[in-house]
Amino acid sequence: MDSNLSKELDHFKSLNLNIDVTRGKPHGDQLDLSKPILDDPLKSWMVDGSDIRNYGDPLGLKQARKLGAEILDWYEELTIACEQSSLLLIYQIITALFLHGLSQPWKSLTKPKIICPVPGFDRHFRIFEDFGIEMLNVPLVGDGPDMEAFKELLDTHTEIVGIIVVPKHSNPTGDIYSEDKLRRIYKLGSAYSEEFCFIFDHAYIVHDIEKGLATYPILKIAEEEGALSSTAVMTSFSKVTFGGAGLSFFAGSKPMFELMVKQRSSMIICPDRLNQQRHLEFLSNLNDLISFEREVKITTGISILFFFRILKISWAELPLRSISEIIKSIFSSPIVSISRFLVSKYAHTSNIIEFLKIDFKPI
Repeated sequence: MDSNLSKELDHFKSLNLNIDVTRGKPHGDQLDLSKPILDDPLKSWMVDGSDIRNYGDPLGLKQARKLGAEILDWYEELTIACEQSSLLLIYQIITALFLHGLSQPWKSLTKPKIICPVPGFDRHFRIFEDFGIEMLNVPLVGDGPDMEAFKELLDTHTEIVGIIVVPKHSNPTGDIYSEDKLRRIYKLGSAYSEEFCFIFDHAYIVHDIEKGLATYPILKIAEEEGALSSTAVMTSFSKVTFGGAGLSFFAGSKPMFELMVKQRSSMIICPDRLNQQRHLEFLSNLNDLISFEREVKITTGISILFFFRILKISWAELPLRSISEIIKSIFSSPIVSISRFLVSKYAHTSNIIEFLKIDFKPI
């Protein structure tokens, strides 16, 4: 190792820092914004004539399903309000496809394969490892996958069952899929097989800080491209309210919806309706969610600055591009937008330390 680097390493080791830089983990300041969910008592146990302390509503509370449909821009009757995380829902739909399939279960194939844009989410990959599904990598290029590489995989391999996609703020690169890429993925995939599945983990759908970023209606585009029957989209509140303790939502075509209902009916009696109602009294509609997310973004901005202040790193000699890349590599995808915002806002500053001194306050 270079002697200067060795000295820097020794210096940081001597600070005895204990900093959690887990990718995608909300900061405590952000979690505190959701305390009313836990602190405020529910207005009533009775919701739509049902005692939510008991079993019921296997597809979720009606108002929760409506909220999920709003977020995912789809029909309430084809949306399920669930629990925990979008990752759990992905595991459930992959389980259903593997055991039952739309018409042919994946387990009946000699060697099922799935296309995984990379770099991607390691926990997605672990799901496929669990089922012995071979992963075929396709590189991300900024607005989605390299489509030539995607087409080459389809031309080269048999028994490809589908693709897993994080269409917005893909973790860790921050890719936002263009509408053109989404349409081409649908066209090529459905031409390959009528049962080529399009699995979307829309975990970061509401996590914009830059204004004007498009959120494309995934399922409506699938319908326009004739690929709806094998398309499913999931999202959750894990980065909105509480990690692993928010709401999650599943939406899809009628065949995918029915397959998911079949799988979940074997696994759970009903979702946590108490938690759904607590969230609904805090965030009752999409407008509430967007307003709340503004506070989350500002608070997360505080966390970014706090992180660098703790490390006491001088960025004065680093080019702005390097700062943005470092932030991208450390924090989860929603923070990529924040890093772009900070770097662009303070691009005129000769000494980058100046923006680290700024106090961000929720307004």
